[in-house]
Amino acid sequence: MTKDEFLTQIEKYEWDLNGLVSYLKTDEAKVFSSDREFIMQIVQANGTDLKIASDDLKADREVVMAAVSHRGDALLYASEDLKADKEVVMAAVSSSRGRVALTYVSEELKADKEVVTAVVSYIGNALREASDELKADKEVVAAAIKSNGLSIQFASSKLQSDVDLICDAFTQSSGSLKYVNQNILSTEAFKKKFHSIISKMDKREIKQNFINDIQYIEHLPDHLKNDKELILGLADYLGLALRFVSDELKNDKEIVLKALKTDGLALQYASNNLKNDKDVVLEAIKNGKYTFEGDERGMAIEFASSDLKSDIDVIALAYQMNEKTKQFVSSEIYESSEFKEAFDRISIIEDDQIEFTLIAGNDEQYSNTLNGSAQELNIISFPLSNINVLGEERKFEDFKDDTCWDEFTSYHGSSEEYGETTYYKIKVIRNNKVIVDTNNLN
Repeated sequence: MTKDEFLTQIEKYEWDLNGLVSYLKTDEAKVFSSDREFIMQIVQANGTDLKIASDDLKADREVVMAAVSHRGDALLYASEDLKADKEVVMAAVSSSRGRVALTYVSEELKADKEVVTAVVSYIGNALREASDELKADKEVVAAAIKSNGLSIQFASSKLQSDVDLICDAFTQSSGSLKYVNQNILSTEAFKKKFHSIISKMDKREIKQNFINDIQYIEHLPDHLKNDKELILGLADYLGLALRFVSDELKNDKEIVLKALKTDGLALQYASNNLKNDKDVVLEAIKNGKYTFEGDERGMAIEFASSDLKSDIDVIALAYQMNEKTKQFVSSEIYESSEFKEAFDRISIIEDDQIEFTLIAGNDEQYSNTLNGSAQELNIISFPLSNINVLGEERKFEDFKDDTCWDEFTSYHGSSEEYGETTYYKIKVIRNNKVIVDTNNLN
């Protein structure tokens, strides 16, 4: 067998690591995998070909340095001793612009400030693999945050309470606020610095920063909570965050109606005037959803005015949505002929008002992408109790007769960049028409 024939044989194992390991143990393969000159030649052209080298050559410092200098991730195939060699590791970090996972290096080097800082400066989330001591080192965490604001989630609890780091993380990624000490967000020190950051943003930037983490509008300056242009731009995403806008805007019918499309229970935060507006209350009742706490469909009737709790159309719609709404209404009404007539007359779901849910698994970034798309399509939450995020087979027989849900199709996948994960895509078909197909969402 020639060297070229050997490399052709190796190519057959591109997606079969176990098969490759077995093949390399054969006498035929050992001739080439132990040939230092040959291995040196191929790793200089493609560092990750170090994987086909013999164990002796994977422990050969010069060979490994040649490999990692070409491709930092070749460090994965180096011997354990060389994964603990700081010079080798730093060469790998340098050649790959930091794209060397700390999982590749020794525990000792995960506690080396120079190594960890070099890695997290390129890949902030690598802070996850750093030693506890370095997760509590402000300089290291600051370097990680500069690369990726979300990496603050891996910092020590003390540093997750550091106002400077919190604000730096927000500047990099607004989603970082969910990973910090929430009590700090109410302090004057945080407000002063946070408001200074917000003051440098235009309304478009503010909307982009809060659209996926709408609850944090609580921390906006008061004048922005009363800015109709800004809040109207966020209204489709408000939901229960309606509580944080000004009293004046809680009385703005246009804004409140949009907020109710996201979550009908936001009615509780509307003005008393709008709680007595039949159009508003009916919209709230239509837009209840499933949560961990249970079925909230129709339950917004609880927050309607006393007059509307006695309105037969309101009562009938709420009851069709959810029989539990009886607790908010006099029981005598349900025996009346007026109620029965209203119940038969009202249609809960109109073809152009169907709302479906799309929920996604345990990859946070992918989930956020889907949820953002869901909001754009006016999609509400699906009962999470029926989604198994561990990847086990799911059954939806209980929904087959439901007027909303006729067919579900689930898909599985993984994200190499963020490690193995499971996510779900859902297709919803009603009356032979595809209503939602997440394959078409980016």
